[in-house]
Amino acid sequence: MTRAQEHLTECSVQLAWENGETTGNEVIHAEMDDLMDEPHVQYLSQQFVAELCNAEDTNNPLNAEIERVIFNAHPRDDRLGASSFAELLELQLEGSHQKRRRHQETLRKASNDLTAERVRKAGLTALVKERDDKDKALQQDKRDRTLLIPKGNEERAKRLELVTQAAEHRRQLVERAQRRVQTLMHLESDVADFRDRRAPELLGEMQKERQDTGLSADEWNLLNVDFVGDVDSLLKARKADARALVGRLQGPADSDPAVRPDADPTVPLIADDADLSKQTLSLLEREVARLNQLVGADQNKVKRYAALTDKINKAETSLGKIDEQIKRAREADEKIDALIQLGVASENGK
Repeated sequence: MTRAQEHLTECSVQLAWENGETTGNEVIHAEMDDLMDEPHVQYLSQQFVAELCNAEDTNNPLNAEIERVIFNAHPRDDRLGASSFAELLELQLEGSHQKRRRHQETLRKASNDLTAERVRKAGLTALVKERDDKDKALQQDKRDRTLLIPKGNEERAKRLELVTQAAEHRRQLVERAQRRVQTLMHLESDVADFRDRRAPELLGEMQKERQDTGLSADEWNLLNVDFVGDVDSLLKARKADARALVGRLQGPADSDPAVRPDADPTVPLIADDADLSKQTLSLLEREVARLNQLVGADQNKVKRYAALTDKINKAETSLGKIDEQIKRAREADEKIDALIQLGVASENGK
């Protein structure tokens, strides 16, 4: 190799500083070409440096320059088609942002549920007091009703109370079955709404957010959401069962005595040894009406007795609902703990 070739292949870069010191480094010729193509050292004025360092917002020139350097440091093949640092950052963080939004939604719902449970717990004392007051009024109504029973009709009054309680229990079963029919109808509406509106919306959102998947329309349809199994037949069958149950509970049954306008009120419609829990509601109500006629000494007392009986039945139903609310309020602590744990998990990104 000649001396000229050595000079071109390897040379020294020297920098002279203001204090008189000189520094340098040996570089090969290829590296020198890179240095000459793009400057690696640039003078910055004091004013420019002060402007960069004193800027307080995120859009200051210093941040912009740092972002430019970081963006240019990424090879073009790794930029995912982005033309700026902000665009590349958004592409890189898209999954994290979606995950955060899902956790935020879970946290929001848990917060609302937590508030509801705390309100329910705070109302426990008032519920217990309300139940005690209603129970006292109920017992007083029962005592008042007893005073309307003429001497000698105590056995009939006792029988009337038993039949009335059986009728009220049967009525609650009928109402529960009717609510089941209504709930199943609402569930059928929910299924139709999910298929017709919510599922297409969900698929549309995925298509909008994932436009670059390259999936065809037929392939996207494979991602459409639907219920597992034949839910239509299931709901139809359950609705028919619930309606049949309403009919069996409510009556009249084929075995019930026929309704006669000239029936003797002294003849029982239900035998004394019959299981009252297996009688239809319509027959129990007829037996209650028959016994009401026999218990009262006169028509006014019969009406008062019937009115008190109706009031007592409603009060007992109301007490049952309050008991359910009390039970639910006493379970609030456990649900509050579970919701707090769910919130902690969402905050931690789990």
